[in-house]
Amino acid sequence: HDALPILKNTCEALYTAWTGTQNYANQVLTAGSPSSIYKTKQEFFLALVYGMSSICEEVGGGKIKDPFIAFDSSIVESPYSGTSMIDFKNNIVGLQHVYLGKYGATQGVGIKDLVAMKNKSLDNKIQEQIATAIASINNVTVPFELAIFTQRVQIKNAIDALSVLQNTLEGELRPFVLQYIVD
Repeated sequence: HDALPILKNTCEALYTAWTGTQNYANQVLTAGSPSSIYKTKQEFFLALVYGMSSICEEVGGGKIKDPFIAFDSSIVESPYSGTSMIDFKNNIVGLQHVYLGKYGATQGVGIKDLVAMKNKSLDNKIQEQIATAIASINNVTVPFELAIFTQRVQIKNAIDALSVLQNTLEGELRPFVLQYIVD
């Protein structure tokens, strides 16, 4: 199959980036040491928060919102495969996995564990908002190309849920990291 060599090469490149000569995994583990790309542990955690917040903006504030506002099915994420909503959901599930420390079936330690230790209310809030964002995307039951015309309420709910999550990540999780991760 033609896709298998590409997939294999991509997976090998990712693995090497994390463990090989680039050793990103070690860069994360040694955050705050002179040899790390992250000068402090706080810098690493802020990068994670920024990444999670950015994906909310990218998906909700752009990839869903732009075609929705324009009533234009030609500018959707995946117009030929019809998988835009699946793609959006997978982005937010990825965010969820980062927050929870989950990798596939493996449950590790995530930002959630730190937040829960210091502010269980904020942890619950973030987890509920992530679940709400995923559920709101799931509530769009037709391909996005059609939904921008026929399921406008559901799409608006998804946009709003992603905006609420983004605001919490920026307005509450980021200050939490600044307060509690002080190297």
